[in-house]
Amino acid sequence: PSALRVGQTNTNISVAAQVNGAYWPNSQYPAVNLPITFTSSIPSVGAVTNTVTWATGSGSSARPTITAISPGATQITASSPGFVPATSGVITVNP
Repeated sequence: PSALRVGQTNTNISVAAQVNGAYWPNSQYPAVNLPITFTSSIPSVGAVTNTVTWATGSGSSARPTITAISPGATQITASSPGFVPATSGVITVNP
């Protein structure tokens, strides 16, 4: 989400893999369950579920819960071993 209000939650973020040069570069599925770790750049503004699973054979990961804590701005980063971390755009938390 680009904006949330204090106390609001959101579950509309997940990760998927893109493999350039693959026949279907945007349709990649893990062969084993992968843990995806989500972190907030400023946890006092927006907290996020720490780890979710990207299940075997699924096109995208499970969705963490982002909770707006206090006014400000934060970004969410997703990481997993063997992948380049991905960072969201700025999420503004309004009063």
